[in-house]
Amino acid sequence: MRRFLVFLVLIGALSADAVPLSRTVVLGRGERMVYQTAAPITIVSLQHSGSPGSRPIVAFAPQQYGRTITIAGMNEGEATLLVEDTAETLAEVVRVIVVPKSFRTVYDRTVEEWTAFGGHGADVLAAPPVIVIGGTVFSQRIEDLCERQQSARPSIVCAARLAGVSSVVGNDCAKARANLDLYSTASTAETGGGRWTAVVRIADVPVLTLSGDNFARLLRLAAGSVRSLNRALDEWRQNASAGRQFPATFGTRQSGDEYEIDAQWTSRQGTRGEPLVRFRASDLPLAANSGEMARALAWEVALLTDVFRLYTLARAPMRTRSERDTALDLLYRNALKLGGSLADRNCTSSLARSYVSLCWSTGIEPFETLSTRVPEGFR
Repeated sequence: MRRFLVFLVLIGALSADAVPLSRTVVLGRGERMVYQTAAPITIVSLQHSGSPGSRPIVAFAPQQYGRTITIAGMNEGEATLLVEDTAETLAEVVRVIVVPKSFRTVYDRTVEEWTAFGGHGADVLAAPPVIVIGGTVFSQRIEDLCERQQSARPSIVCAARLAGVSSVVGNDCAKARANLDLYSTASTAETGGGRWTAVVRIADVPVLTLSGDNFARLLRLAAGSVRSLNRALDEWRQNASAGRQFPATFGTRQSGDEYEIDAQWTSRQGTRGEPLVRFRASDLPLAANSGEMARALAWEVALLTDVFRLYTLARAPMRTRSERDTALDLLYRNALKLGGSLADRNCTSSLARSYVSLCWSTGIEPFETLSTRVPEGFR
């Protein structure tokens, strides 16, 4: 995700391989705007605009061979405009989300306040009735402001990620928080399909990856899991400070064609705990890559369990053990090697330094496939 500008959230980037630019525009019902394209226009076509027979979501009028499209929000919902340039290639995929005016007012206020706070490294995304602040920030002060915005307005989910490098070059002592990164899949963007991937992390470690072609639904799913994980982390820390440490557990259950991940972090919740996220098999890349839903769910539970305990109880990974060391094993051992207190549940600096060290020493993202592929030898 990239920087929010005016009413437009830039989600993708134009590459040397001519992958179309992917953008999201938020409009109130009955509102009109002039959208500026990156290249001269030949044709603009409507790909998605609600279910068949439903009322139109948007009306649009492109300036042929120019660079503007007048877009009007007709009815609430989500539509996709495909913009072809004068080279007869798909230049832009514009997702238009039409929201109630009251929601748009809160959205605009959130954007203005976030920009005024200096939160330029993150984005404000809309998925009615939820507003999500995501992306990466480089200051604990900015992350604290993000949390305060969430506390002030129930519709806001603070899902911004504090960059691990802030613990290397600064003195930030941050608590572990769940966060969210959302991006379009380039391989399908060329056809205008615009499939999206949402990665939920605890601090720097991905614990859940979801994907789908419905931007708003996917954002709501991922944001809901972030909110639940942060509630679990906050309440666990409060209980631990009062001498009531409880080893968090995760489980799964199936209901029809949907699956649910549940979490239990206090003894008062009963054996089931509370729902973390509910999804379909097609939403979980882990299932497609493993070829077996049961194995994918077993890995998902093991991953959530180990990462949650790592950032609360400072315990070495146990459930995710396989025949080979996982990236999670390397993170833990590298943190011990670099020194620092892993036992401090209110400070993730040691693990953040370990993560940045692994990135810099190898030149790659150590957790690239952690939440999308089950390691060989996992039982």
